[in-house]
Amino acid sequence: MHTAVCHVERSRLLFYRVSIHYSARGDIRWWSLADGARRHYSPEDLSRCLAYMTTMRAHRALWVLAGVLLLAEAGSAHFANQSYIFLRVYHDGMEGRIELPAGDLDGVLSIDTDGDGALSEAEVSAAGARIEAYLDAHFSIAAEERRYDIRYVERAVRRIEIGDYVVQVFQAESTGLIPDVVTMRYSAILEAKPDHRGGLVIEHNAKIGLEKNHVRMSFLFGPGREEFDLRLLGENRLRQLARFVREGMWHIWRGFDHVLFLIALILPAVMVRRGHVWEPVDRFRPAVIHVVKVVTVFTVAHSITLSLAAFNVLELPTRLVESVIALSVLLVALNNLYPIFSDRTWLIVFAFGLFHGFGFASVLREIALNRQAKILSLFGFNIGVEIGQVILILAVFPVLYLLRRQTAYRPVGLTAASALISVAATWWFVSRTFDVGSG
Repeated sequence: MHTAVCHVERSRLLFYRVSIHYSARGDIRWWSLADGARRHYSPEDLSRCLAYMTTMRAHRALWVLAGVLLLAEAGSAHFANQSYIFLRVYHDGMEGRIELPAGDLDGVLSIDTDGDGALSEAEVSAAGARIEAYLDAHFSIAAEERRYDIRYVERAVRRIEIGDYVVQVFQAESTGLIPDVVTMRYSAILEAKPDHRGGLVIEHNAKIGLEKNHVRMSFLFGPGREEFDLRLLGENRLRQLARFVREGMWHIWRGFDHVLFLIALILPAVMVRRGHVWEPVDRFRPAVIHVVKVVTVFTVAHSITLSLAAFNVLELPTRLVESVIALSVLLVALNNLYPIFSDRTWLIVFAFGLFHGFGFASVLREIALNRQAKILSLFGFNIGVEIGQVILILAVFPVLYLLRRQTAYRPVGLTAASALISVAATWWFVSRTFDVGSG
């Protein structure tokens, strides 16, 4: 008896386990599937299946080669501190590969046994069982309340300009047609590095005729976003818009530098400086108008650069952008302690808001949507950012207004809070500018 992993049905090759039973003379008597049913096939069908069996290993090798030797287009789509799930969806099966930054994976599994700071093919091969077990716990595909069995078949080390990646090829075992909606779950490295992200790229989708997509992402996994319902027939525009509105809101709330920048701006909104002394405002309306003006200036500024950067019209180095954002938080907080900007706060807010826009745009650039989808996603993302800002201000400002006349507000609510914000911003600025503590 010979065991294969193919079955011919309606002239198509499917992934089933098949037993081939021979007669004493070596002729094939019958085939049986896992269900035990006997089936008889023509010599042509048998020839096709045996040819398929002999090419399976070569097929897997080509998958690894494709992962290691992608064209420059795919290489340029990689971002530091980000892993990738490349998925190929057929009508009756799924396969793909996971590419993980070698340094991040080593930080979780301690694969670098010789301590040279780089992972070799031998080290990755020796750690194969641990890599598979780790991915089993942090990566899954499910549909209709059923989790697919993931089989890891090959792995390799891919070296590109921004760093080394461990490439793990997988196959999702299927016994029927793939549903129109599958649930992807991915959390690898996210617990160890909360700023890590996992990009989902659908390379091939037979349901909609998508082929050879190596760049455009469908989703970006992150803390709090470890699960995604992938709609294989496509996502309607309203759903896509809603998804990016949520993405924009989430980005504001998780971006502590953006949050502290806004808080540092509105802390003094309920006070008025007379000479060198802060005193509480007498009325609610002037305080609200001040906040509206400042937030409007910030919104206009970051909307300009968000749009320009999202369409690659204007780009700045990530380290420069992140360092200036940290500097903006520091200077606004220090301005609450000692007047630096005098009456030109709005001008400073506009200038720094431009850099915050570049920071917001990094999310859309990483997702790498096509132009038509990017217009809709840009609109939704920007709306989400504004909604996130409004919710934050509505939650904080009324409390500050009610506390403004309390004796402790100026020394604690304004001075101490601003000092703490400046300490945090100083650390961000140093770490981002000089790459301190990045390891």
